[in-house]
Amino acid sequence: TNKEWISVDLGEKVPVKLVILHWNTNFGKAYEIQVSDDTQNWKTIFSENKGNGGLDFIANLQDSGRYVRMNGIARSGSAGYDLAEFKIYTTEERLTGSLKDKNGNIMRGTPMVLGKNLGGSVAFASDIKNWEFIKNSGYNTIRVCWVDPWYKDHEKTYWQVSEVLPYLDKCVENATALGMNIIINFHGVGSQQEFDKEYTFAFEKEFWESVAPRYKDNDLVYYEIANEPTFQMEDYLKPAFKQNLMEIYNSIRKAAPDRHIMMFSFNTIINKIVEVVEEYKSEIDWNTTSVAYHMYNYNSSEYVVNLMAYH
Repeated sequence: TNKEWISVDLGEKVPVKLVILHWNTNFGKAYEIQVSDDTQNWKTIFSENKGNGGLDFIANLQDSGRYVRMNGIARSGSAGYDLAEFKIYTTEERLTGSLKDKNGNIMRGTPMVLGKNLGGSVAFASDIKNWEFIKNSGYNTIRVCWVDPWYKDHEKTYWQVSEVLPYLDKCVENATALGMNIIINFHGVGSQQEFDKEYTFAFEKEFWESVAPRYKDNDLVYYEIANEPTFQMEDYLKPAFKQNLMEIYNSIRKAAPDRHIMMFSFNTIINKIVEVVEEYKSEIDWNTTSVAYHMYNYNSSEYVVNLMAYH
């Protein structure tokens, strides 16, 4: 019937900040999210009247309870409500959304840049004194961005993979000498959206075939597969895109099983990135993988807090 519900016992009263409903074919067109301390008295903290199925990401909730339920009001069809997942997140889980290094410290970093046309930046990154200054300023991580993929896309002069490797070696040497974390970043911008429209990821594959095994035993090194490959969330869900991105992921995992991989590097923190992660999550080893994203166009930490809660 329309008047059906499902509840979850959280074990104790906690703040409820985020609820995710993952619907199968038969979804709720109208429903409420409610909280209770005793299963007798329920308070509605969210109402949906125009549900369309799929993934409902219900953020910014501002109440507490031991019990949380989805209280159905109207179904999408004649069958019952069909939920694949019913997830509840609270403030107690938010710290798990921060990437920590081997010493248990939250990684706090700043970028350096390598590129054929950027001699000053290359010299800066190669000089360990600059790394020392940054470390003494309170940072423990450098994101080394190889920007020649952008130059290649825009038909400008660029280093081949073999040409950048000595400079990456020097950066890893500097990081290792100072005990700093280093994120190696393949830095295109919208490459698969504007240039590699068949989603081959050919240049990315060439890069990681050389780089992944090169630092496989250095626990200060982190691998960021590709910066902002597309600005369109639907691209991530296309079969060719996913197949080739996951091919790179799996090749890195095979060549360097202990290195931490940063996936996606989204250009945004909108809620739709959760739909992308949900599509990929069963194929990823989350013990050594994180979701990366930029905070462009936002001046509040509210969205980040919600995404960290999801993590």
